Parts: sequence; C-alpha cells; structure tokens
Amino acid sequence: TWRKFSVQLASLIRYMHAGKIVKMDYDFTVLDTIIPHPVYAWMSWACVLNPSDKTFEDFKAMIQESYDFNKKWLIISKKP
Repeated sequence: TWRKFSVQLASLIRYMHAGKIVKMDYDFTVLDTIIPHPVYAWMSWACVLNPSDKTFEDFKAMIQESYDFNKKWLIISKKP
C-alpha cells in the first residue's frame, strides 16, 4: 500500500536538495518493480518502468490510496 511504502521510504532516504538524486541502494533501471523515485523519493514519490498489467494495477491502487489520504488531509486541514 502507499502508506506502507511511504513509511519504508522515510526510513531509507536522506533529503537531498531539489534536482539531486536521493542516495538509496536501488537499481533505478529495474523493470516491472515499484521503487522510490530517484529524485523525488523524499516527497514519497514512486516510479515503475515498463510495468506488467499486475504491477500497473498495484501502482494505480497506490496512487488512488495516496490521493484519498491527501484529499482527507486537505479537508481536515481546512476546518476552522
């Protein structure tokens, strides 16, 4: 899930300045695997190269979960 992925990212990454590659032990050329984004992982972004149908569906589910979570957070943060 997106939340599990975000928690894992938080423990792995070290913040880098904008435009710099995050220092992690990942092969960013690996195919069909959801991995942290090489530049934007510090913002909990993920990426996948050449996903299979299953991986693409898993990735879409993560994106939807992230969207739903942030939508709820935005609604809560706007309450007086």
